[in-house]
Amino acid sequence: MPRSGHKPRSPSAAPAAEPPSRGADTAAPGEREGSSRFAWKPEYSVGIEEIDAQHQELFRRAGLFIESLRRQSRQEIGILLSFLRLYAVTHFGAEEAWMREAGYPGTEAHEKQHDRFIKDILELSDQHERKNGPGIEPARVAGWLEKWLKNHVTSADVELARHLKATGLPPPKPEEPPA
Repeated sequence: MPRSGHKPRSPSAAPAAEPPSRGADTAAPGEREGSSRFAWKPEYSVGIEEIDAQHQELFRRAGLFIESLRRQSRQEIGILLSFLRLYAVTHFGAEEAWMREAGYPGTEAHEKQHDRFIKDILELSDQHERKNGPGIEPARVAGWLEKWLKNHVTSADVELARHLKATGLPPPKPEEPPA
């Protein structure tokens, strides 16, 4: 799926967490799913307001999606999964534009993480849409999504933010993401 005018590369870089179809962590018994699990915390900040605001929205949408797995119809789950995927594509496109403009040396590896995330989300969509299929396992998906987002933001995105700050390049204003 093309983003921001470039073709996706082979998703050979594994995400920071395994996708749910390959044995991701599950939630501990009694652990609340959804928005509390994906609550934004100051330690996730990369120190660039615009990127932090996009990350907060990504976490919010992830929380809404996880909550939907237990309470919504199959159709509504599909809609929220698309809602999450579309925002991720928008956010990743903005980050990748900033990387290219700033000459970020970790661009290729960072983009591979993004590509792998989108590939895994598309696999979830396929799994969800299979007629008479088992659907999506909420605890496995929640564990994978939480681990991936937190690891990516606090490692790869922190490194990107350091580079952006060091170059003195404030990130450009991306187009408004879809609502």
